[in-house]
Amino acid sequence: MLVIAGILLAVLRRGHSPPPSPRGTAHTSQAASPAGPAATVEAYIRAINNHNYQRAWELGGRNTGLSYPRFVQGFDQTLTDKLTVVSVTGDVVAVRLDAVQADGTVKHFHGSYTVQSGVITVSDIHAGP
Repeated sequence: MLVIAGILLAVLRRGHSPPPSPRGTAHTSQAASPAGPAATVEAYIRAINNHNYQRAWELGGRNTGLSYPRFVQGFDQTLTDKLTVVSVTGDVVAVRLDAVQADGTVKHFHGSYTVQSGVITVSDIHAGP
């Protein structure tokens, strides 16, 4: 399931290489280090929005089943991701993501991230309402 979610995100977001400077801003809290499952997910999305893909990789991107270059490429048409934490049950964070694309469209995703020891170990994210 993790591989499918990672591939789905990469396919939906593929295109050209991202510019070196940030194009969007994070819509999450500014905690210095994750403290709990929701904070880890927020830090992950914040890192992606800031184009700090190495940090996102360390927070769980490496567990998507993608290589680092494919992981980064998956975000090249995304200006910013707006994260909404729907609920937290133990280590599982249910979320909604609205990904604003370079062409102005918005792609919607929902699902969950499982966090253990400050790292996302499972991503179960799907396109949809």
